[in-house]
Amino acid sequence: MVFTILGGIVLVVVITVADYKTDGAVGRAIDNPSSIGGGVTLSQYSQLGDGMSYQDAVRVLGGPGTEISRSDLAGTVTVMYQWDGAGMVANMNAMFQNDRLVTKAQFGLR
Repeated sequence: MVFTILGGIVLVVVITVADYKTDGAVGRAIDNPSSIGGGVTLSQYSQLGDGMSYQDAVRVLGGPGTEISRSDLAGTVTVMYQWDGAGMVANMNAMFQNDRLVTKAQFGLR
């Protein structure tokens, strides 16, 4: 009985660790190719301008962002994307309304 309970606990821990590795940094790198090879730079971020389309931003940043929110209110589609930068917490966000950049923010980009 004790071995069955311990075996079940070990199995849960192994499954949890495997899921973490799948959903962790490797998953983000696949969802966000710009995070491969160092991530988005401050120079790339600075090249983004108001009114730029999402596809133009993708070209500047080297890959698609990860969609983190979306709303469609009265015909205005607002989408927020995130790109990883180099370093553990470096990142940037960009918000597009009807496919036009309206705001951007960054933290720790170099």
